Amino acid sequence: MIKPRLIRPEIEAYMPETAMVMAAGLGKRMRPLTATRPKPLIEVAGKTLLDHTLDHLRAAGVKRAVVNAHYLADRLEGHLSSIKGIEIEISPLLLSAK
Repeated sequence: MIKPRLIRPEIEAYMPETAMVMAAGLGKRMRPLTATRPKPLIEVAGKTLLDHTLDHLRAAGVKRAVVNAHYLADRLEGHLSSIKGIEIEISPLLLSAK
């Protein structure tokens, strides 16, 4: 796990305790890797993209992450059930940029 670090220690700033993680995309540009798993669960350097993101959020002092899940959401939910050190809420709503 990444060690907590001070962000801009010379400036006192408000750090949000909740973050939104967008993990609902279809991952079309990463096929065939995303044919059977959602893009956030693709491994890079031995960890999933989602785990890298959650590690950085923890290190920044975020206590809760709302993860937007849609494509292969059951796989994401299974993976997130084992996450420790940060509260996870799964949002099944498909957010759109339309």
